[in-house]
Amino acid sequence: FGYSTPLEMITMVKDIGRQLYVNPQDRTRLLSMLKKWERVDGYEVEVFRKDKSRFWISINSHTVKDANGQILYYEGTMLDITGRKQAMAQIRESEERYRTVIEHSNDGISINRGDRPEYVNKRFVEMFGYDSPEDIIGKHVTIIVHPDDHAMVTDINQRRQRGEPVPSRYEFKGIRKDGSVIYVEVSAASLFFRGTPVSLIYLRDVTKRKIAEEAIKNERNRFQTLSDNAPFGIMVIDEKGTFTYLNPKFTELFGYDL
Repeated sequence: FGYSTPLEMITMVKDIGRQLYVNPQDRTRLLSMLKKWERVDGYEVEVFRKDKSRFWISINSHTVKDANGQILYYEGTMLDITGRKQAMAQIRESEERYRTVIEHSNDGISINRGDRPEYVNKRFVEMFGYDSPEDIIGKHVTIIVHPDDHAMVTDINQRRQRGEPVPSRYEFKGIRKDGSVIYVEVSAASLFFRGTPVSLIYLRDVTKRKIAEEAIKNERNRFQTLSDNAPFGIMVIDEKGTFTYLNPKFTELFGYDL
């Protein structure tokens, strides 16, 4: 507590609750607990040093009574836990910072232990049309996978758990709660969380991109069909005057094969 000798502290501290406790009610609460249970262990409070700087202590205390059961005094120990409290505060701050980032991510994020999620973020829930994380946590991962891709996703997940090589990124056809289909791009990594192996999984809805790609593919196929069956010759020539495309009718007209 910053005093030079026990005698100095005994002489100067006349009101323990107000002089030593940052919150005097903590002292009142401790005495009430001792009166009720006669022993208190690990009671954490913030206290003042002589110079009014603050630190944290953990108190173990018990009552000492006379033959008639009357309390004579309180006896115990105090341990300085300031370093531990500061470390815990830093951990909480770090957790809060990462929680904020994860909960506001544009990607769905889940932590899977085995084949079941034990954490999903807000975007994950929204992506698959559920009401809350509890609708998904603890369920088998295939709850969000279309039956067409059950086997693929299950195989990749099991191989990752066994430590075998798996794609770091792949796509599967997902299914929302209402049965509608979405396309999902997955990026996953294996790591240790709370002492056991888990999979950290990022999921991105790529439905719009897949629809656009499919539309382009259909247009390309449609053009190919029209070109191949056109009753007139079609050619594409680059800036050097070289043929880069010829349809069957063109080669037929000039007597060449392709």
